[in-house]
Amino acid sequence: LRLGMADELQKLRALGCEDEALCFAAYRVFIYLQQEKGLTDIRYHYAAVLRTLYLTAKRETIALPEIYLPVLSTEDLDLAQLDHFRTSIASTSGDGEDALVAAESIVLAICDPSSTVLLYRLTSGIKSITGKLPSRGQLMRQKQLQKSSKVTSKVTPSNS
Repeated sequence: LRLGMADELQKLRALGCEDEALCFAAYRVFIYLQQEKGLTDIRYHYAAVLRTLYLTAKRETIALPEIYLPVLSTEDLDLAQLDHFRTSIASTSGDGEDALVAAESIVLAICDPSSTVLLYRLTSGIKSITGKLPSRGQLMRQKQLQKSSKVTSKVTPSNS
């Protein structure tokens, strides 16, 4: 297994990544997706413009590949940068058969020093929370207003 890891890390360096910690995180994500999640067609990619590694993998043979972005738990996450990664990677990932990916989201693969990998799906329009969060009561009222406006729009007759 040690020799296999050295070979995999060499592949990542050959793609252009010089960040050893990121290479190791990508390798950990590869192993996790393959052995723990049972995903197939797992591939490494390096986005030189973004200076980051990412992986694509399929849940099923006929499914579109999903994008997995390895990050270290010891690094700060910038949500605007993550959304930029999502749009950039989705628009430039691959040629030919690899050009199609499930681009509406990416999966953030957070690797901690104990080799644990946590997966979080990020969708478009992710934003940082600035200011005070709404109270539970405010959230409940917003939900009720949304429900009542949907019911009203369904009941309104049309003149067609």
